Amino acid sequence: MRLSLTTAWVAAALISGGAPPPVAYAAEVQSVRPDINVPYKNPDLNAEAQDKSFTAENRETYANRVEIAKAIGLKPGMTIADVGAGTGIYEPGFSESVGPQGRVYAVDIAKPLLAFIDKKMKAAGIANVTTVLGDDKSTNLPPNSADVIFTSDVYHHFKYPQTILADIRRALKSGGEFIVVDYDHLPGVTPPAILQHVRTDKKTVIAELAQAGFQPPEEAKISGFKSSFFLRFKK
Repeated sequence: MRLSLTTAWVAAALISGGAPPPVAYAAEVQSVRPDINVPYKNPDLNAEAQDKSFTAENRETYANRVEIAKAIGLKPGMTIADVGAGTGIYEPGFSESVGPQGRVYAVDIAKPLLAFIDKKMKAAGIANVTTVLGDDKSTNLPPNSADVIFTSDVYHHFKYPQTILADIRRALKSGGEFIVVDYDHLPGVTPPAILQHVRTDKKTVIAELAQAGFQPPEEAKISGFKSSFFLRFKK
């Protein structure tokens, strides 16, 4: 099921005399969360130990990963980029969905995690997954290369949201989709630790994507989500 969020987008957009805000392509000078990615660039834990934290069943995104992947709607031959891929929990499913003629980019800012994904894909005989080292301001993906760019529990790690969103638009093909799966701020539902860690809620994500020039989103309902959301934005 998809729910149009046009009303919320319009509310976010009406900040300049009733017109949608201009697309912000200029690089931000100040980070919105300067230290949020420090532990992730060079993880203290080895990648195998880190994988256990990503694959904990109490993580909504991991517990619902099959339904999330299905909701994306991948087809054979497509190219999807998993930005903030971590230990690659989605990569095997994405690889199967796009088939041998498709491509999966696994993007992360941590070399140890990319090395872990490479090792895991090689062991599984998966040949259509390519790892890419990104940074806080760029995915380092080729221009117009992806049908879908996907993030899961990653958007709130964007230190320079308008800068990286402009880069994501650059990497998407015409009509491509940017999918954001992340935590919402729901009083009495969202765990306190998440409320402290995650800077954005659903309304903030919608407002920032509107400012970056994306179309109004649709929301896919994931049955096991309690404090998370799945938003689909078109270029």
